[in-house]
Amino acid sequence: MEIEKLDYHHYLPLFFDGLCEIEHPYDFFARQGIHDMLEHGGNKILPVIPQLIVPIKSKNEFEFNPSFSFLSFLIG
Repeated sequence: MEIEKLDYHHYLPLFFDGLCEIEHPYDFFARQGIHDMLEHGGNKILPVIPQLIVPIKSKNEFEFNPSFSFLSFLIG
């Protein structure tokens, strides 16, 4: 399936929640999924940002670091 056709309201928060995974390959899937969706999402990303707050707020300091790098990717 093409990334642009995915349900961003479902999958992007799911991938952000997956950042808490520390086992390979789950950590890789979460990071790669976020990267690919942000890279190809265009105008589908902005409406999903409120849904990303809960997964990001639930992370501890170690887990938040990758979230921050993806947030900086969103901003510019």
